[in-house]
Amino acid sequence: MSAPPDSTRRLATASATSYLLGCALGASVASGLIDTHRIRWVHHALFGVTAALTAAAAAAGLRQRRPASAGLIAAGFGLARIARIGAGDRRRHTLTALAPAPCYAASLVMAWWDDGAARGDTT
Repeated sequence: MSAPPDSTRRLATASATSYLLGCALGASVASGLIDTHRIRWVHHALFGVTAALTAAAAAAGLRQRRPASAGLIAAGFGLARIARIGAGDRRRHTLTALAPAPCYAASLVMAWWDDGAARGDTT
């Protein structure tokens, strides 16, 4: 069974939005605007949601042969790197966390401007 034609678009948008929210929360904590000392799990949960949405969007894109899947797969590698290094070194964590941003931007461009004509799709 194939995913609906616009599922890649929706999932790519959801994953990029979740990533952006995670970055905003991380930046707010780093700058001292928000204290998540007692609710640190919120940032971790948001990261998990972002990773799951990114994987789902990449899978939908691969099933539908959408070019956005390439950007989403690359973003997934970036997310895996963030999980591996942890948050011990704030500067390293910040730079690593920002690395997938261009991948998400590219996947959104590809998801929203891909009409499928090159593949002969009529959906």
